[in-house]
Amino acid sequence: MNVNLDISKADAGKIELELGRIDAVELLKDMMFGFEVQARAKKIDLRLDGEPEIPITTDSHRLRQIMMNILGNAVKFTPEGGRITVSAHAQGRQAAITVRDTGIGLTPEQAASLFHPYAQAGSHISKQFGGTGLGLMLAKKIAQSLGGDIRLVDAAIGKGCCFEIRISNGMDTLARDL
Repeated sequence: MNVNLDISKADAGKIELELGRIDAVELLKDMMFGFEVQARAKKIDLRLDGEPEIPITTDSHRLRQIMMNILGNAVKFTPEGGRITVSAHAQGRQAAITVRDTGIGLTPEQAASLFHPYAQAGSHISKQFGGTGLGLMLAKKIAQSLGGDIRLVDAAIGKGCCFEIRISNGMDTLARDL
């Protein structure tokens, strides 16, 4: 994945979408399975709650990009013995996905710039955990291209973060773009 190319496309409003019918819950299960080894190595309790299925028309590749970033950050920033809970619910014509972790958390100042380019929790954090500071910005732009959004619901130092991802039914997105 070329992050800079994706950011350029997002800035130009030209993220290419390949819509198809998927079950958002199955996609989440698959994504969580991909992080299971990392989570187990850190003794992180990784859970999925919510509805048994959420059929939605969306771009599964782009939704995977979003979840790769959000779940990857949750695993990266949650210390040994922590917990990550993913929940999914249908809300009207949207899938609402919440990722809550017991990670290192954020200060209010860090939270305010979270979706800006190159935003990171601080130099000591970026040295310890790595990363470019572009992932959340790109994930937000992709979510918006899918007719949804990402927002930080809450965060506190030492207590973790909670993100909400909303993705609209693709048919609604197409109708809005016509």
